Amino acid sequence: MVKNNKWVLLILCWLTWGFIFADRMVITFVAPLMVKDLNISMTQFGLTMSAVTITWLIMAAVGGNLSDRVGRVKVIVPAIFWFSILTTLVGFARGFKPLLFLRGLIGLGEGSYWGPGVALINESWPPERRGIALGFHQTGSPFIGVFLTGIVSGLIAARWGWRAPFWVFGICGIVTGLLFWLLIKEPKNEATHEATSQPKVKVKASQVLMSSKEYVFNLIILFFVMVMYWSISSFLPIYLSNVKGLAVSAAGSVAGITGLVGMAGMILSGLYSDYIGRRAALIISLVGVLVGLPMLFVSNSMFSIMLASIILGYAIYAPFPLCLAIIPGDVIPNEFVGTAAGITLAVGEIGGIVGPILGGYLNDLYGITASFWLAFGAAIIAGILSLVMKETAPRIAKPVDIGKADLSS
Repeated sequence: MVKNNKWVLLILCWLTWGFIFADRMVITFVAPLMVKDLNISMTQFGLTMSAVTITWLIMAAVGGNLSDRVGRVKVIVPAIFWFSILTTLVGFARGFKPLLFLRGLIGLGEGSYWGPGVALINESWPPERRGIALGFHQTGSPFIGVFLTGIVSGLIAARWGWRAPFWVFGICGIVTGLLFWLLIKEPKNEATHEATSQPKVKVKASQVLMSSKEYVFNLIILFFVMVMYWSISSFLPIYLSNVKGLAVSAAGSVAGITGLVGMAGMILSGLYSDYIGRRAALIISLVGVLVGLPMLFVSNSMFSIMLASIILGYAIYAPFPLCLAIIPGDVIPNEFVGTAAGITLAVGEIGGIVGPILGGYLNDLYGITASFWLAFGAAIIAGILSLVMKETAPRIAKPVDIGKADLSS
C-alpha cells in the first residue's frame, strides 16, 4: 500500500473542504453589492444558492462510486480544479443566467469530493484515530468557508468590488489542487480475502430507511434544520447591510463570526450530547435560533448585533454533527453507517435546496426578514420533532428502548 503522510493528507483534505464551502458561501458575503450590480431579485439569488446544491446531490453518489473504481486521488484532484476554475469564472458573470449556469457547474465538482475525501482519510488514518481526524476535517467548512471567507471577501469586495473575492478563492483552490496532485499518492490497497462461510451482506437504501423510527425522525429533523440554516446564512450579509446599515466589509465580518462560533458548536454539541442526550443537545441549539433571531431584529448597536450573531452561529451549526453522523451511528449497525450517512446527507441537501429558494421568494414578497421567519418556523418544527424522538445516546437510552437495527436479513 502506498503510504501518505497522514497529517499532510488531512490538512489538504481540510483545506479542500474549507475552500469548497468558501466557493459555495462567498456569494452570500458579496451579495449586497452583487444583486444591485446584476439587478437580480431575492428569488433569483436563492436559485443561485440552490443551483450548487442540486448538482452537488447528483454528483455525491457518482463521485464516491467512481472513486471506488478508479481511485480517490484521481477523482479528488480533477474535482478541485473543476470547482476552483469555475469559481474564478463566476467573477466574470454579467447577468443572472450565466451566474446560475456557472454555479450549477461548480456543484458538479464540489459534490464529487465528499465520498472519496472521507474514504481517503479512513484509509490513511488508523481506526482508533479516525474519529478525531474526520471531526477535524469537518471544521474546514465553518472556519475557512464561513469565518475566513466572510472577513476576507468583505474586505476585498469593499476595496476592489464583488468580483475580486471569486478570483481570490478560485486561485486558492487551484493552488490546493496542485499541492494535492504533487504530495498525495493514490493508496493501493491489496485485497485481503478472509476465509468465511458468511457472504457479505448487501443492504438497500430502503432497508436503512425502514430500519429505525428514530433514524427516520432524524432525517425529518435534519431537513428542517437545513431549511433553517440556509434561509439564515444565505441572506444574513444582505440583511446586515441593507437593514442594519453595516458596510459590506463589516457585514461580511459579522456573518463570518457565525462560522467561527459554529466550529465550536459542532465540537461541543457532540461532546456534551454523550452526557445530556442527543435530544437535549438538539433542543439547546434550536432554542438558540428562537432567541438569536428576535435579538438580531431588535439590535441597534454593533455589540448587540455581534451578540445575536454569536448565539445564531452556535445554534445553526451545533445540530450538524448530531443529525449527520452521531444519531445515525447510534441506531444503525457500524457496517451500514456509510449507506445511512449517504442517505442522511442527501435528505439534508434537499433542505438546502428549499431554504434559499423559498426564503428568497418570501423575501421578495414580504421583505428581507421573511427568510428569517421561515428559519424560525423550521426551528420550532425541528424542536417539536426532537421532543417526540426517543433518546438514542448510549449512556442514557435503555437498550430495550433503542438498539441497533438488524439489516442483515
